[in-house]
Amino acid sequence: ISPQFWAWRPGRINKIKKRVNHVAVILPFEEDFYRKHEIPVTFVGHPLLDSNLPPIDMKNEKRAQINPTIGFLPGSRDKEIERHLPIMLNAARILRNRKKNTKFIVSIAHTVKRKLVEAIVEKYQQADEFELLENHVEKVFERSELVVATSGTVTLEAAIFGVPGLIIYKVSPVSYLFGKILVKVQHIGLANLIAGREIMPEFIQKRATPENIAETVEKMLNDPSALERSRKELLGIRKALGGPGASERVADLAIQMLENNL
Repeated sequence: ISPQFWAWRPGRINKIKKRVNHVAVILPFEEDFYRKHEIPVTFVGHPLLDSNLPPIDMKNEKRAQINPTIGFLPGSRDKEIERHLPIMLNAARILRNRKKNTKFIVSIAHTVKRKLVEAIVEKYQQADEFELLENHVEKVFERSELVVATSGTVTLEAAIFGVPGLIIYKVSPVSYLFGKILVKVQHIGLANLIAGREIMPEFIQKRATPENIAETVEKMLNDPSALERSRKELLGIRKALGGPGASERVADLAIQMLENNL
């Protein structure tokens, strides 16, 4: 997978230019980036689409308003969980006061110990109302009207499944300062980067508050037509990723390069 030169320290591209004959990229906008630097490149599609994906399922709009289910995707590393899950749980508390029938699922990545998530959830009143689901993020997507996700590949997975949502991310003040200096992109969410605009609202650093998240989720749930539009836009992201077969296309490219050099 190509390093994200387009996001930060683009000057590193010169090392690739000297050492690589051809680059296979998995994000559509990466192709233009490499071409601008006169590096042979082929967009092969994203490997996430090689999984057995269900068809985009348009959720029941009435259920979204009356008995909504919100999926929380707090991250794949311990520090991400410790930083983001409490924000999500506090947002859930606000939402529960406004929408009594709201249900919440917390996704536990295979890289995270269940005990860590349980310890954080148990600090909150009515902790038993949060369903914890391990290793099956696709089931969270299938059951959720929308998701609140920590920035990462999982936000692109949500887009592929056609599940609207919002993206949050918080780091230490020092890390954020360096990030502001080094990172050269308008959005952090992969779906938004591919679309070239904000399909999934982003709440970064100081904006990543329980109040902001709860308010945005409530607005989204109260506007079924907007949710439907968002799902259709996410379907466009899925189509832009090139369809299944990324691994085969990379293999074909490698074979072609070998044959041309014989």
